[in-house]
Amino acid sequence: MRPELVVGINTEGCAAWSRKRTDALIDFVKLPRIGASGIVFVKWTEEGLKSTVDKFYTQEHLQRWAERFGMKQGDLLCIMAGNADKTRKQLNELRLHLGELLRPARSPRCTSHSRWWTFRCWSRTKRQGAGMPCTTPFTAPKPEDAQKLFDQSDLGSVRANATTW
Repeated sequence: MRPELVVGINTEGCAAWSRKRTDALIDFVKLPRIGASGIVFVKWTEEGLKSTVDKFYTQEHLQRWAERFGMKQGDLLCIMAGNADKTRKQLNELRLHLGELLRPARSPRCTSHSRWWTFRCWSRTKRQGAGMPCTTPFTAPKPEDAQKLFDQSDLGSVRANATTW
C-alpha cells in the first residue's frame, strides 16, 4: 500500500550520529502518544550517501532525495511516511524533539544546527468539524513577509501562507 505522504527533515551536521542515537529517535517516534512505525535515515558521510533502506533503493534514488532536501556532506535526513494528517503530526513531534536534542549546550557533537520556522495554522478535525490551531513546519510565509525572516525583523508580524477555513 502506497503512503499518502512522504516527508522528511534534513538535520544538518548530524551524519556522524551513532546507530544508538538514531535508534533512540526511532524509539521516540514509536511512543504511543506519537504512534509512528519508524524513520528512514539517509546519512551523507565522506564515503557518500548511506541509508537504512539501501537494499531497496539505488544511489540515484538517494541522490535525488539528497537534492530535494538540500543535503550536503555531514547531514542526516530523517524520512517518515504514512497517512497525511498523522505523518505531519508525527514529523512535527520529531522536529520538536530534534530541536531539544540539538541545543548547543546539549549536543556538542553536532557541528551545525537546523533552523526551523513555524507559523500558526488551523487544522480541521474530523470529530469536531471545526478549525483547531496547530503548528506545522510545512507552512511557508506569505511572499510579502518572507524578507522579515531573513532580516530577523518584526518576526511577530510574519503571516502564514496557509488556507483559512
